[in-house]
Amino acid sequence: MEANKTMKTMNLIAMALTSLSALGTAHAGSSSANLNVSASVAANCTISTAALAFSYDPVVANAASGADALATGGVTVQCTKGDTVSVALNFGQNVSGTTQRRVKSGSSYLSYNLFTDSTYATIWADGTSSTSALSYGPFASSTTAITTSVFGKMPKGQDAPVGAYSDTVLATVNF
Repeated sequence: MEANKTMKTMNLIAMALTSLSALGTAHAGSSSANLNVSASVAANCTISTAALAFSYDPVVANAASGADALATGGVTVQCTKGDTVSVALNFGQNVSGTTQRRVKSGSSYLSYNLFTDSTYATIWADGTSSTSALSYGPFASSTTAITTSVFGKMPKGQDAPVGAYSDTVLATVNF
């Protein structure tokens, strides 16, 4: 009798193990599908500037017999890898005519201009009226910024009163 009981218990355990193993293999088939993944990289740029600060002495250094006042600032551009862009400078808030930039103090002005080169040959503006916008690119890396000097020249011989003169020029990167 005891042997019979042991045999029945063993049979029950074997059936239970067989049932459990059948649960693990109940999914005999399978099916697959591709999950497509994409990304798009947008053209994008940032632009920043470093100010120009002229020091003008109408009595001695920048008198008619003196020298033009010079100053250097900068424009920094960072764009998406592969972008080719142009950078334009507007003529400021105090433009006279179509291309003469001016700083202002009260009702007084001092003429100046901004150039792409240290020889002061090419006015940096928007590409109109004998001016040039600067072209950059294609950018070799999205992580590397390009800084370009802006050369300013204020002609000698301007009879200007004492004051703090200023102007704001808008730098724009077109991409």
